Amino acid sequence: MASILQKLITPLFSGPPDPPRNKVTVVGVGQVGMACAISILLRDLADELALVDVMEDKLKGEMMDLQHGNTALFVSVKIKKWVTNSRIVVVTAGVRQQEGESRLNLVQRNVNIFKHIVPQIVKYSPDCIIIVVSNPVDVLTYVTWKLSGLPKHRVIGSGTNLDSARFRFLMADKLGIHPSSFNGWILGEHGDTSVPVWSGTNVAGVNLQTLNPDIGTDSDNENWKETHKMVVDSAYEVIKLKGYTNWAIGLSVADLTESIMRNMNRIHPVSTMVKGMYGIVDQVYLSLPCVLNSGGVSSVVNMTLTDDEVAQLQASASTLWDIQKDLQDV
Repeated sequence: MASILQKLITPLFSGPPDPPRNKVTVVGVGQVGMACAISILLRDLADELALVDVMEDKLKGEMMDLQHGNTALFVSVKIKKWVTNSRIVVVTAGVRQQEGESRLNLVQRNVNIFKHIVPQIVKYSPDCIIIVVSNPVDVLTYVTWKLSGLPKHRVIGSGTNLDSARFRFLMADKLGIHPSSFNGWILGEHGDTSVPVWSGTNVAGVNLQTLNPDIGTDSDNENWKETHKMVVDSAYEVIKLKGYTNWAIGLSVADLTESIMRNMNRIHPVSTMVKGMYGIVDQVYLSLPCVLNSGGVSSVVNMTLTDDEVAQLQASASTLWDIQKDLQDV
């Protein structure tokens, strides 16, 4: 007797269907990983989402929770030990930053985890673009690049894309305008030595430094420098209040994913290999304005920075190199 399925559906061809073209894998299903996953899903950026984690019960629970919402998502959500042929792999795995802990203090603990993760990514998805989110993101992006053997344009750190978003929000809030109407960049380390590009801040093409030559300096009577301090302290404050950060970075990663998936050639401040730029002599990853498309980082915008901003960028690179040069087994 024919089953309900046999009565309902008449197959027209046999064999497996074509594999998904826009598969995204998220490694790590903690708060940040799931915020990345749901942000990517809600923006319809993947035709298959795969989740990977060593905590099997939590992994299965998160997958089921998303699958039960699939009538709204229209995306296949799966769990895999490792996923073949992913177009983008988002790495959020690692130990969480604790209250009051610098991102750089996390480094060796997370390096040891990455030594197991990265070779598996390359083995099963050799043509992928890797977006590193785990902190300290700049150092771990460098570690990923070294461990993976992939070309530098296909290993990207989420970098200061989030810092710049925080900067735009805080500056625009102070100016009483929408964040999208304020143009400003945070470069360098995603962390304490990040560099605010005050010389490039503008609204509708009006450069703020021409209106206030002291903006961002200790001599500024309006104390705009405090805004950058708030950017640096934002993550620490959120962690103190709720225990972790997740939504902003999830939305930020979805923003990067969209630029890559849709070949947008959009500019983002993300962490990339900067040796030879702005007088930086060491192999470090830090954030500069990068053009992202389907190939990864296609180019870097040469910003016109002041001497002081270049010096700050070099200091940021030195801070990262001081950590990197002592890493073990990289």
